[in-house]
Amino acid sequence: MPPPSDRLRQWMKDRVGAETDPMRKARILEAYLRSTFEYELGAPQLNRTNVLESFLFEERRGHCERFASALALLLRHQGIPARVMAGFVPGQRNFFSGWHDIRFSDAHAWTEAHFESTGWVTLDGTPRALHPPPGLEWQDLFEALDFAWYAHVVNLDAGTQNELLTHAIAAGAEAFALVSSKVPHLIAALGLWGLAAWLWKKRRGSASKPIARSTQERRAEAARHFYEEMLRALEKQGHTKPPGTTPAEFVQSLHHYPPEFLPEIQNVTALFCRSRYGGKPLEQEDLEKAKAAIHRLATTPS
Repeated sequence: MPPPSDRLRQWMKDRVGAETDPMRKARILEAYLRSTFEYELGAPQLNRTNVLESFLFEERRGHCERFASALALLLRHQGIPARVMAGFVPGQRNFFSGWHDIRFSDAHAWTEAHFESTGWVTLDGTPRALHPPPGLEWQDLFEALDFAWYAHVVNLDAGTQNELLTHAIAAGAEAFALVSSKVPHLIAALGLWGLAAWLWKKRRGSASKPIARSTQERRAEAARHFYEEMLRALEKQGHTKPPGTTPAEFVQSLHHYPPEFLPEIQNVTALFCRSRYGGKPLEQEDLEKAKAAIHRLATTPS
């Protein structure tokens, strides 16, 4: 990671002051972002020549990915290992079903920082949204009904479907035997027979089709595989990548490694970063070179 500019260095000094405790530094920066910046979806593009400073000094608003990334970079500038995490944050329980409803709007990104005394600690510099989404009560009702339908009808396992089918056949036979005096039974039997036929059809046609992956997706997965293989080979030789260390920082720490093999490590790392973080297309030739590099590294004495 490039060193901070004089402007950014002064900004961090103004925020953190003379504080030396890493945990308190992290909490100060986290609180500052949460209290003085603004959460906004669809925020304008940042200046790509200096994304962090564009966010801190010009825009001062954005979505959770911006806040998580900015806090991680600020912590790294303070010498604190940090990483960005993404997932879902469950909100309140559904009023009707009692379950947690995980929506697309619950997708979130946050920061984790590593401290010697505690290990990884979760930090969240994202401010709260000013206005909660309206109509949550009706949404709770519809989602509770949707869950009940899928839980009790669509997603029945094979055993439950077979049991229901058996009961439906038995009920149908009984209903037809009593058709002359028990007309409601006939109606019920017809309904059960229809449900059984529908379940059987769904079961027969429920085999999922494999989703074809693009060539680039397969190559990106191969690049990640080769990078992990390289890390395992280096770990066997006593060179373990510490938690929170970026790929580039790890390469820089290998200055004692045999110099004739350092280009191999740099090439595999660059290939992984280009695919994983840059989204750049990979050529098959790149993967062949990475595979050969892994083979040479695996047979290299430490």
